[in-house]
Amino acid sequence: MNRNSMNARFLCVFSMVTLIIIGKINCAYGSGYLGEPHQSIKKGSKASKSHKTNNAHEKAQKEAERLKQGLSLSQEQFSKIFNVAVERERSLNYLKVRKDLNKLEKKAEHDSLWSHYTAKLKTILSPEQFQLYEEK
Repeated sequence: MNRNSMNARFLCVFSMVTLIIIGKINCAYGSGYLGEPHQSIKKGSKASKSHKTNNAHEKAQKEAERLKQGLSLSQEQFSKIFNVAVERERSLNYLKVRKDLNKLEKKAEHDSLWSHYTAKLKTILSPEQFQLYEEK
């Protein structure tokens, strides 16, 4: 190989690596081209995990707020339900990315998680509140 072809290959590889790195930086900071939110964060990346964590907290917050309004929860009940809901959301997120389970096994695990969540709610809520929860 002559020196010119080696330089051309080096520049080509360098350019490709630079573009890949820039793409990963954009992905990690959650922005795509022109500062738009990036919609396809690679599963398993740090950005994806923090997004899932925030999403779990947001969903748990919405669930706890909904129950607080609908069931007249005390602040203590609200805090406990929020923590249980965060745990549930994290477990559901983990279940979604598990590759070692087929659909039926995931469905069974999903149902088990909801049963566990409902059982924890039953210990936090008064019997009247739990009855209202079951009716809704």
